Amino acid sequence: MALTDCVVSIALLRDKAMASIKTRLRVLRAEREWSQAKLAVVVGVTRQTINSIEKGRYHPNPRLAFNLVLPRLLLEVGLAS
Repeated sequence: MALTDCVVSIALLRDKAMASIKTRLRVLRAEREWSQAKLAVVVGVTRQTINSIEKGRYHPNPRLAFNLVLPRLLLEVGLAS
């Protein structure tokens, strides 16, 4: 496989993952009836950051991505409401 093929494959995987993240984030937020503002406070970012992720204009770094899933993990194990 040529280097350009690898780069294209990585870009396609990244785009697919981001489409999944932005859709999943919106769905999970709706399931809990959380506003963008509430999620932003819980995660420690601005509402505009949450909006940008959901619109696909911003790609969260690994730390922010972890913080986005942390509230769900805590809910699943019964440590948050």
